[in-house]
Amino acid sequence: MDGAAGTGPGGAEDLSRDVGGDDRGRARGDQQADTGGGRDPARLIAAGQERAQAQKRGQEHARRLIEAGQERARQEKREREQERQRERDRDEDFELEP
Repeated sequence: MDGAAGTGPGGAEDLSRDVGGDDRGRARGDQQADTGGGRDPARLIAAGQERAQAQKRGQEHARRLIEAGQERARQEKREREQERQRERDRDEDFELEP
């Protein structure tokens, strides 16, 4: 499963644990709150990088789909033009026959 979407490394579950932290960030009595909120900066960075890579892969896939659609449209346009040209040629041949 894709890490950005689910349960794999760097997935939504890992990220929610990282971002949410745990009890270590809460002040207990006279203790000072942990300013990191219990979050592991290295895991946050890794999760962010994974999300960025997943987004980049998604954008690349979308770009390829768009290019394929554009190429398909160009091909269809060429085919329509070729068919029109064949029809014009047939019409000219028909008009020239005695």
